[in-house]
Amino acid sequence: MQRRVATSVFAIAGVMISASLSSPCFAWGSKGHFIVNEAAAELTSSPAAEFFKDNKQTLGKFANTPDGLWKRPGVYEKERGTHFFHWDIYKKANLLGSFDELTLSSVINKKGMAFVDENGSAMFRVAGIYRRLVTALQKKKWEESIQMAGVLGHYIGDIAQPMHVSSDYDGQSIKRPGVHKYFESTLVETVPHDRLTGEVIDDGEKRKPGLVRRRNGRPGEGAAKGLAMHEGEVSFGELAGVLDHFDGSGSQDDRGLKNYFAPRMGFAAAVLAAIWDMAVEESGATSGFPMKALEVEEPKWFPLDGAVASR
Repeated sequence: MQRRVATSVFAIAGVMISASLSSPCFAWGSKGHFIVNEAAAELTSSPAAEFFKDNKQTLGKFANTPDGLWKRPGVYEKERGTHFFHWDIYKKANLLGSFDELTLSSVINKKGMAFVDENGSAMFRVAGIYRRLVTALQKKKWEESIQMAGVLGHYIGDIAQPMHVSSDYDGQSIKRPGVHKYFESTLVETVPHDRLTGEVIDDGEKRKPGLVRRRNGRPGEGAAKGLAMHEGEVSFGELAGVLDHFDGSGSQDDRGLKNYFAPRMGFAAAVLAAIWDMAVEESGATSGFPMKALEVEEPKWFPLDGAVASR
């Protein structure tokens, strides 16, 4: 089947929440996002591992904050673009170069903020929240650490959804709309929570060692961005296969699609756990973590780091 989706070495994320869809679609839905964070807490291995595990229910809850509280009237238009990254469009705009050089400020300087709003900023959102997480850990602000770790997981989950990596986000290339919601929400809801969580953890355990090796000795934010880039690349590469398995008639054999979504969530959980571990390492925090679940308020929305000043 011919596609208008081109494979990209540096693909990372993205799909816009479009008014053209019959109903709003958020990557993995509330259940899927919760499970990605919950599984990541079981996959951490830093000195803060027990801290994350003790707070996995709250981390799961905050995975859905960006699709809930942060999309309320007044901030929705500023927030929605952070959930996708049309890497095929970024590539056509000749913005790739070195991955580490692709920053929000460099894109704004070359193309303007309107380009970022239209084609997504998930990659930049990940980098900004990672930095906030490191700072919170350094200052031993444990409640804020849980807040930032939780919402960070939402965007890693977005990047793991194949249709969040391309402007072909709802089967446009095959003229069969509806695959986006069907893949990330309808199918996920068919699997019992505990069973799916177990599958995601099992898949993540297999993938995390390879992800850690991909750091290539790079510490901190550069390594975190590198893992996010790799995750997006894999997701983008699997997009055509996902679309190939969608019929849209309501009578299709969906076994092909079912083979995709749990491993994609497992990859997201592994990446997220690795990034949490990196943040702990970079912060220098080795002890003093609360040894119980904390009562933490849902974090308030904040703008994309560097975007407001650039408008």
